Amino acid sequence: MKKTLLILWLAFFFSSITVADTVILVADKWCPYNCTPGAEQPGFLVEIARKAFERAGHKLEYRLMPWKRAVAEAKKGNVNGIIGFTKKNVKGFITTQKELIIAREVFFAKAGSPWKYSSVRSLEEIERVGFPNGYHFTSDIDAYIKKSKNVYLIPGAEPLKSMVKMLLHNRIQAFPENAIVVEYYLKQNGLTGKLTVAGEYSRSPIFIGFGLQSATHKQDAAIISEGMQALQDSGEYDRIMKRYGLQR
Repeated sequence: MKKTLLILWLAFFFSSITVADTVILVADKWCPYNCTPGAEQPGFLVEIARKAFERAGHKLEYRLMPWKRAVAEAKKGNVNGIIGFTKKNVKGFITTQKELIIAREVFFAKAGSPWKYSSVRSLEEIERVGFPNGYHFTSDIDAYIKKSKNVYLIPGAEPLKSMVKMLLHNRIQAFPENAIVVEYYLKQNGLTGKLTVAGEYSRSPIFIGFGLQSATHKQDAAIISEGMQALQDSGEYDRIMKRYGLQR
């Protein structure tokens, strides 16, 4: 009886370690940075994070969910962190010491559209502009979203798919997004040339962020930082980026 109890206790103990050793990162789909969980190419940031945590003896679980919910879950400590984090987005997080990549953020319009983004006032020139729900942009664009009637907020875990479809069907006339993300999506879906860059509004460093309510937030941020450096030193970092058509 004692032996049986001991075995059961050990089984519970080691299963608890396994669960505790699993780091959960969440985000909405933002390919090629973070794509479909379980895919051969789950995303550049996902692969970097996985290799960094495996190097430290941890497992990575990556999940998709709407961005607003992802931020809320990470803030509460229900998951460890979020992928594709920019420091301007939300407070209450710790990030890696160094960015993973610099994002070029632009407005897209339908090919042939004469509209160009020059300042936030130029958004008033179009009938409707789409924004993914729960995102933050520059301070002037955030203010515009709150007060303007021609703003359409896009819900869901794959807002880009919805925004491209709405733009092609003239339901919106423009939307903001990371240039690489849109170009990758258009290429993967046979839509290259259907949209055009209508002006850049920002460049932002991209991080992996960990909610301060997570008991391991400092440890997790350090693991990613150290893992990034090790992968860069070995050349593996650049090899992963190359698989997605990216470079530092």
